[in-house]
Amino acid sequence: MGGLPLLEGFFLECIIVDNSDHPEFFLQIKALENKFNFVKVIRPGVNTGYFGAFNFVFKNDLIDLNSLVVICNNDLVFNSLFCDCLLKSHYPKDVFVVCPDVVTTDGYHQNPHLVAPLSFMGRLKLDLYFSNYYLALCMISIYKIFNLSRFKRNHGKHISVPMYLHMGIGACYVLTRNFFSKFTELNYPYFLYGEEAFLSSQVHAAGGRLFYDPNLVVEHNESATLSKTPKKTAYKYARDGYCEYRRMY
Repeated sequence: MGGLPLLEGFFLECIIVDNSDHPEFFLQIKALENKFNFVKVIRPGVNTGYFGAFNFVFKNDLIDLNSLVVICNNDLVFNSLFCDCLLKSHYPKDVFVVCPDVVTTDGYHQNPHLVAPLSFMGRLKLDLYFSNYYLALCMISIYKIFNLSRFKRNHGKHISVPMYLHMGIGACYVLTRNFFSKFTELNYPYFLYGEEAFLSSQVHAAGGRLFYDPNLVVEHNESATLSKTPKKTAYKYARDGYCEYRRMY
């Protein structure tokens, strides 16, 4: 078996899906494949989006699905002990997805994202947020002034206790063998945004659960403050699918 040896019997393989249409970016990424023998770079030929990139890998048998599969953004830095902690962990049998402790560069902990489904007021706030772009900007400003949270239950604080979640942040997940015993792809009909809701719904509909593991630490290279300010194009992507995925919150 190829890849980078980890604990006895385990190997690390890293697959990078290059969705860009800039040849110079591809050359930079390709250099990683030449430098590290456990890295493989693939190009679908079209921009498949975030979850679409993972489905491209799964459908083309580019990875062993009888393993632990970490799916993530391209702006993450993994703690040096991440792999050892993951391989030594023992999760309940109903866990399909493990959600790491994802921390932004300014110390904002993005998990636990949602411990339980949103309340009526939580859904109402989201409905207002996605009703109009400029109203969304006003709401963000109010949240900042009064140090409020849009709907995150932990308000960005570190939670050291492992727990089941209703929904994890979309930046990083670990898909377990239990997930692949039920599915061969991620149920996701859109290009971007709402991935958290669709994955949570997919897992729960099959009798599985999501689990927060604070021992798995990942640094997310974004500012929690800046990330809460919606750009107009990104906002449109998020709103396009909101009518469908709002019920999943």
